[in-house]
Amino acid sequence: MTRKLPHQNLLGKISHQNTQAIAKKGDDVNDDKRKRKNEQNQFLLFVISSLMVLSLISCVSLPAIASAQGTWDYTGSMQTAREGHTATLLPDGRVLIAGGYNESGVDLSSAEVYDPSIGTFSPTVSMMTTAREGHTATLLPSGKVLIAGGYNVSSAELYDPSAGTFSPTGSMKSERYYHTATLLPNGKVLIAGGYNGSFDLSSAEIYNPSTGTFSLTGSMQTDRESHTATLLPNGRVLIAGGYNEKDFDLSSAEIYNPSMGTFSPTGSMKTERSWYTATLLPNDGVLIAGGYNESGLYLSSVEVYDPSTGTFSYTGSMGLGRSGHTATLLADGDVLISGGFGGVFQRCLSSVEIYDSSSGAFVPTESMNVTRFSHTATPLLNGMVLVTGGYNGYFDLSSAELYQVSLIQDLGDINGDGKVDISDVILVLRIALKLDNLAPCSDINDDGNVDISDVILTLRMALGLDQLKPCT
Repeated sequence: MTRKLPHQNLLGKISHQNTQAIAKKGDDVNDDKRKRKNEQNQFLLFVISSLMVLSLISCVSLPAIASAQGTWDYTGSMQTAREGHTATLLPDGRVLIAGGYNESGVDLSSAEVYDPSIGTFSPTVSMMTTAREGHTATLLPSGKVLIAGGYNVSSAELYDPSAGTFSPTGSMKSERYYHTATLLPNGKVLIAGGYNGSFDLSSAEIYNPSTGTFSLTGSMQTDRESHTATLLPNGRVLIAGGYNEKDFDLSSAEIYNPSMGTFSPTGSMKTERSWYTATLLPNDGVLIAGGYNESGLYLSSVEVYDPSTGTFSYTGSMGLGRSGHTATLLADGDVLISGGFGGVFQRCLSSVEIYDSSSGAFVPTESMNVTRFSHTATPLLNGMVLVTGGYNGYFDLSSAELYQVSLIQDLGDINGDGKVDISDVILVLRIALKLDNLAPCSDINDDGNVDISDVILTLRMALGLDQLKPCT
C-alpha cells in the first residue's frame, strides 16, 4: 500500500506541495509585544483582585464575570519546520518536541525542547535513534519519555530529560503508526491498534518500564488506526472511532480492563469519525469533537461519553466542522479547540473555539496567528497553551504561539457596547470605587492608542496617586 501522509490520509484531495521557503509572518519573536502584554495582564490581575477585596469590605456589588476568552502571541520558533510530531510536557515545565516529517515527506529524527521561561527552543543533546512520524510519546512516572513506533517502525526509545539524550529500549511486537499509547495507573503503557504498512491492527501490547520490554495483551474487538484512547478515572481505557480499510470510518467503541487484560464493547458513538479529538472532562465525561468520515464531511458534531452508563450523547456543536485539530483541557475545565482542516471552504484553519463545560456550548475566541493542521497543543504549567508547527496548506511550519486567557475578557461586556475592552475596566472601577469623576477611557496620554497606559493615567488623576507610574 502506498504510504499516506497525515493530511493526505485525511484530505485525500490535497497534494503536499514542496514550496520553497518563504517569509513567515511573525516567525521572529516580538519580545517587546510579549513583555507589554505580560505587564498589562499583571496590572489587570491586580485590578481584578483588588476589586474582589473591595467588594468584600465595602459590600459593593460587582458585575458578573464572563466566560474567559483568550489571545494568541508568537513565541520563539522551532529549530525545524515539522508536522506529525509529538509534544510532551516534562516534569520541569519544559516541552519535548520529537520527530514528525517535513514538507519533502522526510521523517525526522531531530528533537528539541521548549523552555517557557525564556520562550525559546533548543535542540536536544542527541537526536532520536530512529526517524519517526505517526509515533507516540508518553511521559513515564520516572520522568523519562517513551517514544514508540512510527511508519514501518517497531522500535522504541527513551528520552532522559536530565541528560537530554535518547537511548533504545525494547521493541514492540509489531510495526505500527497512528496507534495510541496510554499510561496506565500501574505505570505501564498500553499500545493499541495502528497501521503496520500493510493493514490495520487490532492487536495491543503493554510496555513495562521496569523491564524495558513489550508484551502482548488482549486484542481489540476491531482493527483501527487514527482512533483515540482515553484513560478513565476508574483506570480503564476508552478506545473509540478511527478507521480501517474494511469498515472505513468507525463509530464503535470499546473498553480496556487492565486487571484482566481484555477489551469489551461499550456503546457506539452517534457518528462515525476518525481524526477527531477526545478529552477527559472534570465531570469524568469524555468530549468527542469533530473529525472526518467517508461521506466527505468534516464534522462539527460533538458527543460526550458517560462512563457510568457506557453511552454517547450529543452536546452542542462546534461553529465549524474540522478534523486534524487539537483539543486542550484548560485550568477552568473548558476545552480549547484550535485549527485543523475543514470549515465552509474546506481548507486549513486558524479559527479557535472554546467548549464551555458548564453549558455544553461552543464559543469563538481569538484565532491563531496562522492556519495550522497536524500541529500540537500542550498545556503549560503557567496556564498557557503552547501550539507548535503543523501544515498550513502550502508548507510545514516552524513557528509556535502561546494562548493565554485575557483578563480583560474575564470582566465581560459590562457597558453593553458589544465588545470587551478597556472601557469595561473603567466602568467596573467606577462602580467599585464610587469614582464618578472616572470618565470612560479614551486616549488620555495622546499616544494614538487606547490601552492600559490610559487606565493608569486615569487612575492617577482620579485617585491622586502620583506614585502610580504610566504603564511601560
